[in-house]
Amino acid sequence: MFLNKALKSQDFEESLRDNQKTSELKDFIGHVLTDLNYYFENSFHNFEEIRQKIEELRSNPAPAQDLPEGEDDPKARIEKMKEQCKTYLDLGRVNLSLLLHLVRLVPNEFDSSECARQTALIINLYADKMSSKKYKQYRFQGIQELGLKPLRFIATLIEIYTSVGDLNFLMNEVVSDERSYSRKTLIDIGSTAFEKKLVPDKILKKFENIILKLEKLEEEHRNLNEIIGDEYPDEFTCGLTYELMKDPVKLKTSDVIVDRKHIEKQITINGEVDPFNRTTLKKSDLVPQPELKAQIEEWMEAKMRIYRQKFKKDAPKEGTLFEKQGDVYGQDGDQDTG
Repeated sequence: MFLNKALKSQDFEESLRDNQKTSELKDFIGHVLTDLNYYFENSFHNFEEIRQKIEELRSNPAPAQDLPEGEDDPKARIEKMKEQCKTYLDLGRVNLSLLLHLVRLVPNEFDSSECARQTALIINLYADKMSSKKYKQYRFQGIQELGLKPLRFIATLIEIYTSVGDLNFLMNEVVSDERSYSRKTLIDIGSTAFEKKLVPDKILKKFENIILKLEKLEEEHRNLNEIIGDEYPDEFTCGLTYELMKDPVKLKTSDVIVDRKHIEKQITINGEVDPFNRTTLKKSDLVPQPELKAQIEEWMEAKMRIYRQKFKKDAPKEGTLFEKQGDVYGQDGDQDTG
């Protein structure tokens, strides 16, 4: 509660805006995203464990005195797991609230390569987990006591999507996420928001337009491959993956040019090591190649013109995507802030 109030203070907002385009703000956003994912991933993992333990206890309600020596009472274990889950959820909600404030106040900070990708993966993942189909799978009696508040979660996710909907790089990362992105999932949470009146109509309409935009981007990604194929200039090729680069950078330690997103992923996973000569390589050692990037973008735009001519489509018709669906949330969706 205290942090939520602090985040809305004028001093905090001014500090964020004053520090735009700084490495400090970029690192801060990275920590928020990492912490948010850590706390919620542990929470959802605990949901499954708690559900399994409850089912085991129902099928084998052995009295505590009959347990083998040294083994904890199953009821006590479940309560411990619930307490841990509550803590993770509390911390996760704080970070989710902070993420929403950040995308509202400094949305352009989320259109850089690494931040856009990480944000897209996270919002897609939790949109998927909060969809009615997935929620039905891990829901158990008493889950509302842990403080998940699924309807508030859905409302916040929709507001995050609408806050970053004009960021083209991030939107492309959303549809490139093969693990969690699904048009059906976004329509599902949109339908829940529509039925439960979770967000204002203008937000819901904007979310609907974003889904249409993502559908178009997804189709572009599929069809553009037919236009581009594997034929592109050697100098546009990532030295790490041999794929077409979008944001080329030169490694100070080996002078190899690679795509930023691939080398940053390497550093995150394998540590600060240049994969070409095993010397120390930090993210600050990645040297942007603006001229090469401009050449790639010009080449891509020429391909896009061919694409638009070949796959020209009529604009999508106006109308709601969201339909009434069965309510799987029941009383679990309490909207109290708590």
